[in-house]
Amino acid sequence: MNAPTASRRPTRRDLHGESFTDDYAWLRDRTDSETIAYLEAENEFTEESLAHLSGLKEAIFEEIRSRVLEDDISAPARRGDWWYASETAEGSQYPTLIRMKGSPDGERHVTLDVNALAEGHEYTQLGTYNVSPSQRYVLYSVDHDGSESYQLRIRDLETGADLEDRVEGTYYSTAWSSDEAYVFYTTVDSAHRPHRVWRHEIGMDADSDTIVMEEPDNRMFLSVGTTNDERYLIVSASSSETASAWFLDAENPTGAFAEVLPRAEGVEYSVEHRDDAWLIVTDENAPNGKLIAIDVDTGHQRELIGHDDMKRINGVLPLAHHLAVFGRSNGLRSIDIIDDEGAVQPLAFGEDVYAVGASSNLEFETTVLRVAYQSMVTPAQIIDIDLQSGQRTLIKETPVLGGYEPGDYVSRR
Repeated sequence: MNAPTASRRPTRRDLHGESFTDDYAWLRDRTDSETIAYLEAENEFTEESLAHLSGLKEAIFEEIRSRVLEDDISAPARRGDWWYASETAEGSQYPTLIRMKGSPDGERHVTLDVNALAEGHEYTQLGTYNVSPSQRYVLYSVDHDGSESYQLRIRDLETGADLEDRVEGTYYSTAWSSDEAYVFYTTVDSAHRPHRVWRHEIGMDADSDTIVMEEPDNRMFLSVGTTNDERYLIVSASSSETASAWFLDAENPTGAFAEVLPRAEGVEYSVEHRDDAWLIVTDENAPNGKLIAIDVDTGHQRELIGHDDMKRINGVLPLAHHLAVFGRSNGLRSIDIIDDEGAVQPLAFGEDVYAVGASSNLEFETTVLRVAYQSMVTPAQIIDIDLQSGQRTLIKETPVLGGYEPGDYVSRR
């Protein structure tokens, strides 16, 4: 079979006004019968061209599969009285999201079975999974065609039934109000750019939802969430070099959002909150980033970690008595801990080359930081670090099947 070719040649103009032909512009219409026929012909040509590799493809797939433990459960993460996890089963295409009451060994409750959501569909992708402040509800969204346009639903975890609420065409980020009477979500424009944040009142039809923020600058992408202490709703706008953010008390969801800092061209910043202060990582006059605290009421500003030519700051996770500051130093990911006294202590890891970052940290009132760690010889690990005592507890190490022995290998820099 010969490779298919495009047949239309529409004339377009470039940025300088010069005309040119675009052989593939007509493929933008994904519902056109000729577009579908062309894509089917491409698929057929690909299958015929690679048919002689089918045995090799199957052998590689089976080898990869033999190294993966299919019956598995993630490290349960605590939030109040509940422990949340995700489990997979051999032969299942998707995970089952679960929680246990009281301890990781408590009775298992299914919060969301993605396999059940996928029944009758060729494709399923879970978008948001956002448990409410009281942990009675979960806000979730599903895409069944790969368009990244999600249907938003709310499930009552006490009954296991979905509420009547249903919002079509949403994007990834979501947030709850403190009283669980409202949820916030984003939608996209024709270029699939998240440009609007909406407020939805639980129990009301989606047609009555309210736009609370709209971003006209097509360079900027909007998202919505809550601070780690759950006190504020945050709407963030970001591009490749500029950012801004707005806040609203999560107990006043129908109020108006206010800007944290004015938008400045070429300046990026991100926002968190603790102890009535904004915690802001910004690159203003600090190419590698700096961490500052700004009093919410007075605007008084102080520097927590200044700019360092040799160390980058990417973000901060506030806990009740510590700040975990994530960045990169000497080419490796880094974590610095700031205690209530303002002392900065970097976390050390024993290997020359590794990757480390935040794992599921679902609680604010805790002294334990959970991190994900791995290297070229150490399988993926989940480690709890007690920030008061310094004690480290290995919670889970991903098994590598097939006789792998880490001691047989050495990684050096």
